[in-house]
Amino acid sequence: MDLSIIIRCCHDPKVFQCIESVDESVEIIVSMCENMIIESRLKNMGIKYCIVPKGNLSITSNRGLNIAQNSKVIITDSDTYFERGCIKKVYNVLNYYLAVSCKIKFLYSTTIIFSKIIAEARDYVNSLDVIFTPGIGLKKEILPLIGGYYFNEKVPFGVDAELDFRIKNVSIPYKILNSAIVYHRPEKIIPDLKAAFRIGKGCRIGTLLLSQNKQFSDKEIELKAVKKSMYKDIIRRKGIFVFLYQVIWDFFYQLGWRYERFKVLQS
Repeated sequence: MDLSIIIRCCHDPKVFQCIESVDESVEIIVSMCENMIIESRLKNMGIKYCIVPKGNLSITSNRGLNIAQNSKVIITDSDTYFERGCIKKVYNVLNYYLAVSCKIKFLYSTTIIFSKIIAEARDYVNSLDVIFTPGIGLKKEILPLIGGYYFNEKVPFGVDAELDFRIKNVSIPYKILNSAIVYHRPEKIIPDLKAAFRIGKGCRIGTLLLSQNKQFSDKEIELKAVKKSMYKDIIRRKGIFVFLYQVIWDFFYQLGWRYERFKVLQS
């Protein structure tokens, strides 16, 4: 199959469960932080990998994409795994579209506090018209159409929001493929709110860089998927507790945004 799967990983042994869920004959590349134990096991399995610095998802994604030998790619994370048949569905749809976004099913734990609320909040985001990682498929011929780069390496987090903006604003055909399921493992509240802060920082950087790009300088740039105007819809679809968590998540996002803005003003 003319397809490469790139798994982003940082010290996560669950990457092997993600690999085991691959049910097609494809090239697998693990783009990962240095970890001798995981590297040794990947070598024994004959799985290709590359070492990247910690803390920049754009670099992590690009390094995997750069060494992928096939024209179609899927990008996912080590804390996900594929439903049977998902990979083939993405492969087939990439015959007609340049970008595909899978349906992510966010799992939750009954023993982790707020786990279900976090899963429901993330599910709401993924139900929107967004091309967000993990679980996106791309054809490499998209590259010259989106500015000559996949992910902007100056944007360390929230990297898919910047890519999503470029894809949509140059009218590239894409498909939200709800029948292709990627499962995401349960998340805890502290890592999720830390991620909100980092995503806020990344979206601030991405917005600034896009505004300096002549191709997009005349467009309204909004990288955050969930807007305040959607709060009523969140209550209607997900309930009051998910809404309250989204407000808290947005607060940490705004902290990251303002922190990055303050850094720019200070410089």
